[in-house]
Amino acid sequence: MRAPSNEVSRWKRSANERLRAASEPLPSDALVPFICECDDPWCLGRVDVALLDYDHVRDSGDRVRTAEHRQQSVLRAVER
Repeated sequence: MRAPSNEVSRWKRSANERLRAASEPLPSDALVPFICECDDPWCLGRVDVALLDYDHVRDSGDRVRTAEHRQQSVLRAVER
């Protein structure tokens, strides 16, 4: 798995991994609010993602989840 590009992204990814671990008892289609993983230190956009989708994107290793900053519940996987 490729590491995020900077400290901000690493912090956000770490927080999302803790959210994922805490969500383990939920069904795979449950929507969970994750934090946008963009490089902007002021962005704490919310990205609602089904656990199965979260795992799929995370397993790719070179992708992060970002929020559309005007529509924060939209998932957009961005290749780094």
